[in-house]
Amino acid sequence: MKLLVTDAGSTVEEAWVNRSPEQYRETDDIYDAEVLSFLVERILLGRDVCFPTRPSVEPDKGPLLVHHVVGHARSNDDE
Repeated sequence: MKLLVTDAGSTVEEAWVNRSPEQYRETDDIYDAEVLSFLVERILLGRDVCFPTRPSVEPDKGPLLVHHVVGHARSNDDE
């Protein structure tokens, strides 16, 4: 990930995603950007944001998907 740091904060200028189908099956750049945004907002900044799930994911499978992708998804401030 490449950040542009200014006096007002930081902006992600560029991010890279592993597209090896043996390691990562996702191919949607927009969804990957949403996941990256979630990771920054939730884990780095500690904000209470929802994980981006697609409409096709059954509601009871959502927590399993979050755990599969990001583990516990808590900021360092959470106890």
